[in-house]
Amino acid sequence: MPTRPRAPLRLGLAAALVALAFGLAVPTVLAATRGVAIQDFAFSPRTIEIRVGDTVRWTNRDSVAHSATAQNGSFDTGLLSDGESGSVRFTAAGTYRYICTPHPDMTGTVVVRSAGSVIVPPNTATISADDTPPAPADDLTLGLLAAVGGAAFLLALGFHRRRQAAP
Repeated sequence: MPTRPRAPLRLGLAAALVALAFGLAVPTVLAATRGVAIQDFAFSPRTIEIRVGDTVRWTNRDSVAHSATAQNGSFDTGLLSDGESGSVRFTAAGTYRYICTPHPDMTGTVVVRSAGSVIVPPNTATISADDTPPAPADDLTLGLLAAVGGAAFLLALGFHRRRQAAP
């Protein structure tokens, strides 16, 4: 009884693993870092819009210490002296309102959109009024969908080539 060569199967599995790794890495590669200046007892910009996976870096440009502390407790840069920076990576979509702990009149907002959404320019942004915990991140879901789609395409291509090569 003739046996089938295992090379196409191994090639297909290797391609599926590469597609999976690429799909999981894409959201991380596309992540960005956006800056917020702390100056003259204010956050600038006061509202910043980013995508899931992006990082916000607060840099203190005042002679007194400031912080960026989420009102819902989800992040805190700690006290930042003049010239110091603190960063937070946002892994879940939602609206994050924050204050400066020593100066609670200093407020700001980070609006985190899902990875596939379009970011509206800051001057037309609509901020929700609630401070409910954000929804779970969807970066992993998008990466897995990309990987599964790539693997399915490669498998279909392999079956199609085998069918064409068969007598």
